[in-house]
Amino acid sequence: MELIEEFYCIEREIQGNGNELILSEGINKIKTELIRPEIFLLINGNKIKFKYSFNKALKENPFSQEELFFFEKHYGVKLISNTIYTYRFITDNSAVNKLYDLPANVALFEDNESNKNYLLIEFRRWQYDYQPRGAGEDSLGEDVTYIYGIWENPFLTDDIIAKIKS
Repeated sequence: MELIEEFYCIEREIQGNGNELILSEGINKIKTELIRPEIFLLINGNKIKFKYSFNKALKENPFSQEELFFFEKHYGVKLISNTIYTYRFITDNSAVNKLYDLPANVALFEDNESNKNYLLIEFRRWQYDYQPRGAGEDSLGEDVTYIYGIWENPFLTDDIIAKIKS
């Protein structure tokens, strides 16, 4: 298991008319906030798009308490309880912004060419306190993403892998 600290990223802003504006493009580091990022892994000098979808965000709490403790032990995330979710992820640096109040998203990407797996843990939030502003923007989801970490060939149990893929 190896932590990948740099990745290629395109940040985009979606304007009121639906057009996308590229804000930045280039190398980024983990533990940074990005605006609607499109993430690419740098594998053998090539940019490979990190293809993933969050079918099961931790909002739906697909992981057992034991599995969440596994993430805490091996990936350094912190767990807190609240009235809505029994347990949820919070970064060890939750002071990044008080608006990170949603559970983490966890995704697994399998690159068939390199025969490697990659785990992504990220947190999302609205850029401003008053968001979402309207139904159109709300349908796009949170606009700021905090990339907590990306790991190559992560250490995961078979049950956790199955839950992430489902």
